[in-house]
Amino acid sequence: KLIVKGMGKGPDAITFVKDRLGHDIRYSLDSSKLKRQLAWQPEYGFEQGLKLTIAWCVGNRKWLLDKWRHIRYLYK
Repeated sequence: KLIVKGMGKGPDAITFVKDRLGHDIRYSLDSSKLKRQLAWQPEYGFEQGLKLTIAWCVGNRKWLLDKWRHIRYLYK
């Protein structure tokens, strides 16, 4: 929902699809080991990082589409 909102779209832009076999119910990332062993800290909070990512994707749409087409070609 945050991505859709960040793209300036409404909730009607979301299309739900049927889960595929083996699809994880939940994804969970844990950066505590990075923080503990390397004294790493994220440069941005989640929402700010998401906004920056969306802005980058919008600004680099052609590059992303070219990469996506190349990857699709490799896996045909």
